[in-house]
Amino acid sequence: MEILALQPGMSVADVGCGAGYFTGALARAVGPTGHVWATELKEDLVKALEARLEKEPGLDPDHVITALVNRPNDLGIAPDSLDVVFMAHLDFYLFAPLLPDQVAFLESVARAAKPGGRLVVVQWMGVRSAYKGADGRTQEGSLDNLVANFDRSGWALDRTVIGRRPSTPEPARSPGVPGPVPEQYDTRVLAFHRR
Repeated sequence: MEILALQPGMSVADVGCGAGYFTGALARAVGPTGHVWATELKEDLVKALEARLEKEPGLDPDHVITALVNRPNDLGIAPDSLDVVFMAHLDFYLFAPLLPDQVAFLESVARAAKPGGRLVVVQWMGVRSAYKGADGRTQEGSLDNLVANFDRSGWALDRTVIGRRPSTPEPARSPGVPGPVPEQYDTRVLAFHRR
């Protein structure tokens, strides 16, 4: 979370939030003067997020969290609204048929960020899958391709951090989210800024 450099009063999006594993921590970091947008493609996950937040320790009614179902080609947040965008472990979100035009979606994320706004992507290393591109052809869903698509979408890569936590437990899966849990839990953290 340190790489996010969140401050009270910031506006942050938890894109592909699932059932909200990180959403409460983001809300506590930006405080009651900040705003967290928690977005997901599936309505059932947004409902699970809302239920989780009702029980989230350390949150009170003053924390502003907006949960919304976004469309596959539109994040659904007004332009120039976000200081920081956070995406974590989105192999099923960015590399799957849920998102037929990855570049169009990432362009909508860039539009929602303020000029110079930051984006942090946390992804398991070694995750590869295939997805159908906008042209209908199957494309390889690797992190290298993902980084290239971020570049095409208005994001500039600032740095990459590779981390491994000793004795990392198996990551929690959001309810209803298909897909294998990678055998390796090393992560790559990619930090971008909006051009």
